[in-house]
Order: sequence, then C-alpha cells, then structure tokens
Amino acid sequence: MHADFSNPKVEGWLAIAEPLMRSLLPNGAGLEVFGHGMPPADFAALVDREAPRVDHALVAMATASGEAEVKAIAGQLSGDTLIALFSRWVHYLGLWRSMLHDPAPLLWVPPKMDQVWRAVFLSMTGEGIHSTAAAQALWPEVFGALEE
Repeated sequence: MHADFSNPKVEGWLAIAEPLMRSLLPNGAGLEVFGHGMPPADFAALVDREAPRVDHALVAMATASGEAEVKAIAGQLSGDTLIALFSRWVHYLGLWRSMLHDPAPLLWVPPKMDQVWRAVFLSMTGEGIHSTAAAQALWPEVFGALEE
C-alpha cells in the first residue's frame, strides 16, 4: 500500500461526521462538553449512566426529517447526555480517522451519499433493537424490510 493512499470512502465519511458534530455543539461550548476536566471515575459513571439516552438520541437523529429536526433533538438533551454524546462522537472520530489509510475499512456507507449523515448517527449506537429497526426502515434493500 502506498504511504499516500487515503481511502475516499473514509474521507467522505469524515467530511460529513466532523462538521456534523461541530454543528450540533451548543453555542459557547468548551472542552467540558466532551467531559474534559471531569474526574475519571465521575466521567466513566456519567457515560455509563447516559448510554441508553445517547443511543436513543442517535437513533432519533438518524431517523429525523432533516437538519432542523436533528438540531431540535440535540437541543432537548440534558447536559450530562450531551457530554456522553460528544465524548462518544470524539471516540468514533478517532476510530474513523484510524481507518483513513485502510483499503478495506469496516465502515458501511449507504447506497446514496445523501444518506451518510444518517449512517454516521447509527454507527455510534449500541447494536440494539432500536438501531437495527432504524437501519431496516432507512435501508430495507440492504438490511431487510421490517416485519409487520
């Protein structure tokens, strides 16, 4: 593999994921929104406690009608949920950046590029029933249709 190789699929993903995160940061937010400065044990407890709410918010954002609804959902989250959400997002950004030079990254990209933002949200959820149902509803041709 050439040292200058950069995977276009991962580049496109990051080109959406990074600005999307910045667009959802609360106005005036500093590093504290990522958990910076919290005692490690308190931070770990917060992330663990807020994980179900973060998963729920990510599924809701993935299935939102568009940017305005995504921002409305983010605006309704508590401070603790935002910290857990953005710390998770930074973790995933690091993971996705590590795939940048991988010719075959483990990253699923939707058939239509205008749907990548939805996949970004779902890729950060736990592999629960709600995220699976959202993926099936959004991309039935890939994940199978929901059973009635």
